[in-house]
Amino acid sequence: MRRSLRTLIIALPIVAVIVAGCASSAPPVPTARPAATAPPAAIPVGTNAPVPAAPTAAPASTNAPASAASGAAPTARLTAAPQDATRNSTAPTAAGAELDARTITFERPEALKTGDTGLVRLTFDPKTDLLQATVEIAGNQVETRTAVVLRPPGYSVSALARLDGLGFEIDPSGEWRKDLPADAPVSWLWTLRARERGRHTLVVNLSVSWTPEPGSNLPARDRVQVFSRAAEVLVSDPERDTSPWVLLLLAALGLLLALLLLVLLLRRRGRPASMRLLTVRPNEALAIETQAGIQLDPARAALIRAAFAPYQRVVIEREFRSGYSGARAFLVVPIKPDGRADAHTIVKIGDSAAIVREYDNYLRFVKDTLPPITARIQEAPVAAGAGDRLAALRYTFIGGAAQRPISLREALIERPDPALLRQLFDTFGPTWWMQRHARTFTCAQEYDRVLPAHLVTAPASSAEPGAVVRGLDGRQSLPADLQRGQHVRVEHFARVDRRADGESWSLSGAGQPPARIRVLSGPNAATPAQPGQQVVIATRMDLLREAAGQGDRYGLPDPLALLPTLLDRTVRGSQSIIHGDLNLENALVGPGGAVWLIDFAETREGHPLMDFAHLYADLIAHVVAPQMRDEHATLDAIARHAGPPWLALLQTVDGMAGRCLYDPADLSEWALAKGMACLGALKFANLGAAQKRLLYLVAALSWRELA
Repeated sequence: MRRSLRTLIIALPIVAVIVAGCASSAPPVPTARPAATAPPAAIPVGTNAPVPAAPTAAPASTNAPASAASGAAPTARLTAAPQDATRNSTAPTAAGAELDARTITFERPEALKTGDTGLVRLTFDPKTDLLQATVEIAGNQVETRTAVVLRPPGYSVSALARLDGLGFEIDPSGEWRKDLPADAPVSWLWTLRARERGRHTLVVNLSVSWTPEPGSNLPARDRVQVFSRAAEVLVSDPERDTSPWVLLLLAALGLLLALLLLVLLLRRRGRPASMRLLTVRPNEALAIETQAGIQLDPARAALIRAAFAPYQRVVIEREFRSGYSGARAFLVVPIKPDGRADAHTIVKIGDSAAIVREYDNYLRFVKDTLPPITARIQEAPVAAGAGDRLAALRYTFIGGAAQRPISLREALIERPDPALLRQLFDTFGPTWWMQRHARTFTCAQEYDRVLPAHLVTAPASSAEPGAVVRGLDGRQSLPADLQRGQHVRVEHFARVDRRADGESWSLSGAGQPPARIRVLSGPNAATPAQPGQQVVIATRMDLLREAAGQGDRYGLPDPLALLPTLLDRTVRGSQSIIHGDLNLENALVGPGGAVWLIDFAETREGHPLMDFAHLYADLIAHVVAPQMRDEHATLDAIARHAGPPWLALLQTVDGMAGRCLYDPADLSEWALAKGMACLGALKFANLGAAQKRLLYLVAALSWRELA
């Protein structure tokens, strides 16, 4: 009886919140934008004439990324002048061809309510002397532009249209081909059904294709994209007629429940990491067998004996060690006292605070979100003793004796198959990267964290006589003019973490992005005191310049000179759950070619392109650079999208990112992310000079059009 009463008391406020949410009125629909009345310049399709910019749509010289994950984002040649990127191949010759001037009209709703339907219309009409945008569907917004289509002898001309959009049911779906007769209009009409509230993006693409007529013996020609446009549609909940008193009561109950949940959450988050660890006494009788080359220090051996205390012995078969967090992950076979072996498991050992954070991220973003193919954490983190600096986390892994898991890096070096990357997107994309919503942010808010710390300092007992000691407040941005050798005094840095090397500390401020200082303190040093006096060893730009090395940039801009400006750049992008450290060692390939993810220490809500940028930079460093014979030739192959087998891997990641662009016709969002990830990878000590040099040059190539 008491249990039923307690359940009822807890359930009532929850029901109240749900009802209040359902009863809340829909957000106001924005005022409709005025219809476009000024025609843009005509765009000749299938000629070599330059393509002018259009104010109401994406530039015709920019091709949207491929819809399939294996498609490649277009990149201009490194050694030649930029070409018209709308051509997938040479269009039919203009010799003897007729010109067909056309007006493109895109008509779509600006706002809908969930469950309602709307209409989207795209027309390709013969151009008249007076261009006038006409709304044929009440409540719709309309945009126009013009194009000129060539009609060469011996070819039939057709037009292909496609409409895509998250959050909608679209009928008909897929690509829709229609013949394009001379001097006759062609129109496409789609039905939208809004499935969920929020701001969702519709993307329409229109292409023209030439097909040789039977018996003409003319060569086949590829299509040319004519029009690409991304437009936002606001989807709100239907209005409901509810008594104001009922709404007030439900709101009060909801507020009471929210305060209760907030108190519980703060109490949980306020607990120190040590209270969220399982402290297990190591089994000193546990035998640890390691394969050649794997070394364990006493602290990590004690953790293995604690994590596998019920077993008689364990066999450590291999180590996954290219993750950049400094943690170590091992593939382990635990063996029971009766001699029977359990399934392979992966144990990760790292800083206890980072391990606890990874476990919390797993519970919040992974456990009930990703499909079963994701590696699962078996239990709470384990420590070998109270106050221990290290902790261990065990992941499940479906494996077999015949085929042990390998890292994605090893799999791609052995066989550069883009299917493994496509599988990664197909498995995790639907519940992570594709469930996104629009977000505008400055580049630094998302990407400052991938770059080196702003300063590297060391404790200083006192400054030289007459030296100026500058104050550094963690609540503010750091001054841009700091230099090596200057003395500073740090204070108000909200977070202090020991780094994986055990000999330095990371100080993080409270700004957006937070100021970050790496303090070199030596082994076994106490937590740096705040406030404390430090001497500047290096600035971020010092670290990046030294890592980039010297050499020819082959006419490309210096990305380090562009970095401060691009960090301040406003990005119209999106936000979703992201892995946060998607490198080639955090993706494992198991039996049957299944791709698994591990290491959720940085999992959070963020810019989805960050994951693909991490993956792209890791491919450059660990797959492309080791096979590089000539720096310039490698860079030229990346720019031309033609060359060695590894190029298909980069093109596949380009295509994955292309599916998550805010505006598929604007590739600058992806170029910005790639450059930031490549420069950020320069900080990793496990990379050689050639790897860092290629990363620097790829960043320059990515930002060439942003300079």
